Amino acid sequence: ADGLGHGVEAESASQEAVVSFLESPEAPPQRTLERAHEALRAGRGAAVAVARIEQETVRFAGVGNVAGSVIEATVVRHMVSHNGIVGHQMPRVQEFTYPWSDRSLLVMASDGIRPQWRLDAYPGLMRRHPTLIAATIWRDHSRQRDDATVVVAQGPALR
Repeated sequence: ADGLGHGVEAESASQEAVVSFLESPEAPPQRTLERAHEALRAGRGAAVAVARIEQETVRFAGVGNVAGSVIEATVVRHMVSHNGIVGHQMPRVQEFTYPWSDRSLLVMASDGIRPQWRLDAYPGLMRRHPTLIAATIWRDHSRQRDDATVVVAQGPALR
């Protein structure tokens, strides 16, 4: 979750979204966004994306300026996030499914990360620890004047 704006109020919005997720972490992504929308109505709102990795799929729902991609070898599937603000102007939430295997990599990022990153620019990085992958994307593609978040999950064959 990326709270709108900067400072304490933006941080508070992000934290409220996380708390709403933790109340029911097993819920489908669509329901998680709906719960976050209710929780954030009194605040400034946030851009929120939720991904749930299952055996052969990733279930994803996103609202606002958040990005997600599932990568396997040279195939990159960009996840769909709808325009809107969780807590204020949220469209009807739509959940999408994407293929997932033990050789897949999931990368999710807030709008503080420039979208032009490409893992093929870093030979061998995809097989490194997810923290190193996230740190490399953050180091090379974060916007200097915005907060930035990168989350990486990796299939077991890449470890």
